Amino acid sequence: MILSLISILLLSTLSQSEEDCSSDGICICSLSHCSSPLLLPTERDLNPGHALLYSTSIDGDRLAKTSLTVQSRSSKWTKSPSESLVVLRLSLDTTEYHQSIIGFGGAITDAAAINIESLPYELREELMQSYFGPNGIGYNIVRIPIASCDFSTREYSYVEKEGDFQLESFTLAPEDKQKIRWTKRAKDLVERDGHTLKVFGSPWSAPAWMKTNGHMKGGGNLKNGSQYTKSYAQYLIRFIEEYTSEGIPIWGLTIQNEPSTGTDADYRFQTMYMSPQMEASFVRDYLKPALLSSLNGKNISLMIHDDFRANLPEWPDITLSQPEVESLIDGIGVHWYGDRFVDPNKLSLTKERHPRQFILATEACVTDTAGVSLGNFTRAMWYAQDIVEDLTHSVSGWVDWNIALDPQGGPNWVNNFVDSPIIVNKEKKEFYKQPMFYALGHFSRFIRPGALVISHSIQSTPGISVVAVKNVDKTIAIVLINGMDTQVTVDIRDKSSSISAPIKAQSINTIIYRSAMKQ
Repeated sequence: MILSLISILLLSTLSQSEEDCSSDGICICSLSHCSSPLLLPTERDLNPGHALLYSTSIDGDRLAKTSLTVQSRSSKWTKSPSESLVVLRLSLDTTEYHQSIIGFGGAITDAAAINIESLPYELREELMQSYFGPNGIGYNIVRIPIASCDFSTREYSYVEKEGDFQLESFTLAPEDKQKIRWTKRAKDLVERDGHTLKVFGSPWSAPAWMKTNGHMKGGGNLKNGSQYTKSYAQYLIRFIEEYTSEGIPIWGLTIQNEPSTGTDADYRFQTMYMSPQMEASFVRDYLKPALLSSLNGKNISLMIHDDFRANLPEWPDITLSQPEVESLIDGIGVHWYGDRFVDPNKLSLTKERHPRQFILATEACVTDTAGVSLGNFTRAMWYAQDIVEDLTHSVSGWVDWNIALDPQGGPNWVNNFVDSPIIVNKEKKEFYKQPMFYALGHFSRFIRPGALVISHSIQSTPGISVVAVKNVDKTIAIVLINGMDTQVTVDIRDKSSSISAPIKAQSINTIIYRSAMKQ
């Protein structure tokens, strides 16, 4: 309670101004000023007859809030107004449900924690509030690399002593202290927002001495022999126990980050190969028994794959077809890399074949050019389009990669620099909210945990994509992307209500309302 009050007092010293979003497309937070907090819907905003439109556009809107009118459904569709070339007719079926939503979030990597730590306290708090706080964009998931990954400043494992199968030398790294600190803060903020933070871990590699190539980086797999496999399963259990003892319960675990990359002997950073069959036998014979015997791992959600969409549905088909494995696996992780070139129906087919397992998008970042591109709106549109595509093809949530990077896109020990929704400039003592940050907020703030994706229909229009959900509080949330260079009007209807909304060119939009029909 004392920490929360101190945080509120410190944040009150930062003046809030909508004018801090520059013409370069970034919104700046410094010790003297910061972009305005999100104007969340109030009960009055969503009274009968009222709806809200939030818009982020290439023109500079950043989750800009506009009131709309909800009318009783009429038999006539809206005619095209003079300022708009196109009227889109969007029909919702609020009684036909699909998958439920787990949530949205990002990764607290070594790099992310280092960048957060580099800021003055007030700005660290503002950054965390921006993602996880009651007036932020509503993140409720955190991914944590188990030991080092490329977004570390060095290679390290938790057991460096070769042959220590009993893990007597197991110890968390100094980097974990920072990751734990900021994950605990995220947990506190999410709980203040009325939800529970879901934390899942992902290993990039076993300790080098357990791998066939003798290094954490580069292709290789676990050495043969049950002593290695059993010890590695216990290694993952120790991560769970250590983090839980620090006040961070672990919700989930992916078996291996991008296991397909472990076939490349020259892979630049940490990886480890596991075939679909190897994942199955590791879970069935070693990891699941170890979890069931552990103090805090009995209810862990286990996710296989954690790799590229292109591998679907064959990878989970093979893993889940192995004897006694299907009932042990809770989810299937997918990464976004290459999504623009891979049929999203692979996701739906995977869910159709494996209805008991959820699909969770577990990593995304822009890698088309090296490093950061400040204010890049195209990247925001890519994010939004991918999330809509995933949610309309059976995916239950979307987790970004690093929540904060430096202006170069790091630190990264192999110079694999990428972009991030928030960029930290420690020299200037400020951070920048990128268009990608606001794109994510259109989903994470308004599509809440437990929401159900609902059916919709809209005429096929290039550049237009839509997803709609019904939240637990009975609100309807629609995210509509207009990738065209012209404004459109969207005429929205469910079985009892209609809404007409102006949608700017090159924009991401969320419409939220309560349907007039009995629910």
